[in-house]
Amino acid sequence: MLTSSSIPSAPLVANDSDNKRTHLLIHQSARLPSLTLMVTNLDASNYPVIRVPAGLNTKDHASVQALPQSDKLEPLMFDRILCDVPCSGDSTMRKNIMIWKLDGNGLHSLQVRIPKTELAGLSSRTVNASLYNMFVQASGIISSNIYRKDDAPMYRRGNRWLIGVCAFNCFILYPGVKAYYIWRNRSRDQIWDAMTSEQKSEYLATTKDRGNRRLDFRFAH
Repeated sequence: MLTSSSIPSAPLVANDSDNKRTHLLIHQSARLPSLTLMVTNLDASNYPVIRVPAGLNTKDHASVQALPQSDKLEPLMFDRILCDVPCSGDSTMRKNIMIWKLDGNGLHSLQVRIPKTELAGLSSRTVNASLYNMFVQASGIISSNIYRKDDAPMYRRGNRWLIGVCAFNCFILYPGVKAYYIWRNRSRDQIWDAMTSEQKSEYLATTKDRGNRRLDFRFAH
């Protein structure tokens, strides 16, 4: 959108399936007006094919204006595509409760279909920005080491390892992390309560500590 010329050489298409976010995007983009910005409110997994006159898909955008008029139409291929697909990472599943009700098991197929819309050319690039892919790849690596062929078909050894990992998380890791945060908060309370009001004011005014290093910071657990 920001170019040295008055008219950018290529369009920018932004899409969101949510009506409210789409209107917000249009409102915010008014601050930086562009002749080549198009905002759509469509399902990205079934994005319609945009047909343009033949020749507009050329990489040499400077020569587009010199192309002869043609009645032949061809699908518009994007140079770059950034897919911010719905995420099903740990924090999303905990914070966005409605994702269980609205998407359910269909979330996986949606996350897979969006990058496969084939709107990019052969020499183009599509970036899928989602933690979901990282979880899938990590789980694939872990499962290939837990469920081994020499343990098939009952996978007793692999299941014992999984039960052990779950037990470690429930009875050691989670209680240990909570106990650590409680200990850190109590230690800072002792230091903070031992200070006078003048010392507290001086600390707040002169300290170079930031974030969780500050004495007045308390961990939420």
